[in-house]
Amino acid sequence: MLTAEQMALRRTGITATDATVIAGVCPYKRTVADVLAEKRGETEPFETTTAMRVGNVLEAPLLGLLAEDREIVVLPGNKTYIHPYFPWALATPDGVVFDGKRMGSVCEIKCVGAWLSKTWKAHSPPQHVVVQVMWQMAVTCTRRAYVGALLGGTDWRTYVVDFDENMGADLLSVCGEWWERHVVKGEPL
Repeated sequence: MLTAEQMALRRTGITATDATVIAGVCPYKRTVADVLAEKRGETEPFETTTAMRVGNVLEAPLLGLLAEDREIVVLPGNKTYIHPYFPWALATPDGVVFDGKRMGSVCEIKCVGAWLSKTWKAHSPPQHVVVQVMWQMAVTCTRRAYVGALLGGTDWRTYVVDFDENMGADLLSVCGEWWERHVVKGEPL
């Protein structure tokens, strides 16, 4: 669960969730206008839904299940990372895997309702999740993401997504341009 400080920090940059909206792959009703209003401080913090509460409660045990299934040691994310060169690029992965003394991978947990479960394939998560973890890897300078998904309440799946240099660079470029034009310079959408 995000702290009040993390929620405030998220208003100062683009997160993985925002990147899915800006890239046009968000399956939810969030729009670029919603993202812009949030970044400009024109909206109240969003209310936590029941689905979000369920996801928050299940995150820790599902990270443990992901670690067991993939034979990795996962630590809870609990931190918002800032890209070393682009201070507007932020990521708060659900979990992290350390390779020696540095972070080697990010982890993302999804609790997916029945209506979106059909978008999850046997061998890859849907595009919006790939974009989300690609953003997290670009921000944290890691090369791999582990995704655990609880679909429809009982179908548990795990995935590995490796970093794609081109996709990561494209996301940083598109989102950076969007940030500069609409947040920094104040251009309308």
